[in-house]
Amino acid sequence: MLVQGIHLMNWGAMQDRLYLKYPDLAQAEGQGIMILVANPTRQEIAEEILHHEQLLKYGKDYFTSNPYLMEAEAQNILLKIGKDEKWSKKEMDEIIRARETWTKKLENSN
Repeated sequence: MLVQGIHLMNWGAMQDRLYLKYPDLAQAEGQGIMILVANPTRQEIAEEILHHEQLLKYGKDYFTSNPYLMEAEAQNILLKIGKDEKWSKKEMDEIIRARETWTKKLENSN
């Protein structure tokens, strides 16, 4: 499915076979291909869109060199979106836990 220049791909049981057949698939996201799990939640979709925006804003080298920072930043933005859109407590708690995880990884990497 094509959405504003981004090709959305469902990511499911084919994951391993796709990587074997297309070894550069992991790099494809920076070229306008967004890979999603099967039946993604709105927060999973929003997070991948945020990562796409980060790639455009910071560039591939910076993005891939700072994965923990990019993840923590995305979680902070997701929290704002979730608050503005009145997402459920469960969704917000998942984002908070993810932010804590990425923030700890970021702190430990320095």
